[in-house]
Amino acid sequence: MSTRTRSPARPSPTSWPTTRTTRRTPVSASSPPRDEQQAAHIALEHLLTTADNIVNDPPTPFPRFAVSLVDAPLWRFWWD
Repeated sequence: MSTRTRSPARPSPTSWPTTRTTRRTPVSASSPPRDEQQAAHIALEHLLTTADNIVNDPPTPFPRFAVSLVDAPLWRFWWD
């Protein structure tokens, strides 16, 4: 007779709850953009991540979002 204990069965992915959760990812920028031209380039990269805080929640006008990155040492992203 084996003395090994068995771990409980893991539920199958189809039985997992389907509730929506928000994934948040803070990013520390060691060299944030110093001017609007640099910020516009970085903002485009952020936009391409399709993070909800940029495109959906509510959508931020691109120029305003880009300017908000100038000298900002912490950037936040989230996805629902």
